Amino acid sequence: MNGYCFPDGVSASNSSARQPAAEQRRLTKKDVLFSANTPFTGVFAIRRGSSKTSVTADNGNTQIVRIDLGGDMLGLEGFAAGIHTTTVVALENSTFCFLPYDRLMHVAQQRPALREKLLGVMTGTLVYHQRAAYALASTNAEQRVAGFLIVTSERLAERGYPGPDFVLNVTRQEIGSLLGLTLETVSRCLSGFEERQLIHVRGRHVELLNQIALRKLVVQVV
Repeated sequence: MNGYCFPDGVSASNSSARQPAAEQRRLTKKDVLFSANTPFTGVFAIRRGSSKTSVTADNGNTQIVRIDLGGDMLGLEGFAAGIHTTTVVALENSTFCFLPYDRLMHVAQQRPALREKLLGVMTGTLVYHQRAAYALASTNAEQRVAGFLIVTSERLAERGYPGPDFVLNVTRQEIGSLLGLTLETVSRCLSGFEERQLIHVRGRHVELLNQIALRKLVVQVV
């Protein structure tokens, strides 16, 4: 993670270009960054920490749709809707940058690299949700849990953390919500992986012992 509010890969020659009137917001665990149906005035980026993004159906049921890590941009759906359609909650003490829409668009016009990066982030978010929908429709419980562990490891490694050895800031119930599984099924899958010496679990600390075997369980699209 580069420590700036803009996505990785966007270079700038001065601090005003790197952080266009960005406002830092520090949240503690369980604090709400923004809620569904609130006005869209800009996008957020995680500078430090992590969060969960969820949607609420008309019947009141809430489902987690994404675990957000440092460098991720949040609230992008508001570009089209004019309001936030998701709710984001901090999973730990975290720092977010708020990028006002008008200033972000002004800087994007001046910096083609930033504009292209933003489009890339939006496209990547769409692809992510398409793959997640496919996985829920076409994979079994073990494949989903294995895919979650592999993807989490890869995402953390991209941010400079030791990928195969990490701490989960989400509960097993939250993992189940993300994957469309019950708490009991998630626990059963993790216990099964540990019995087969694919992983080692200590509380929320997870170590991937046999990534090759885990990857064999995962459908390529995940």
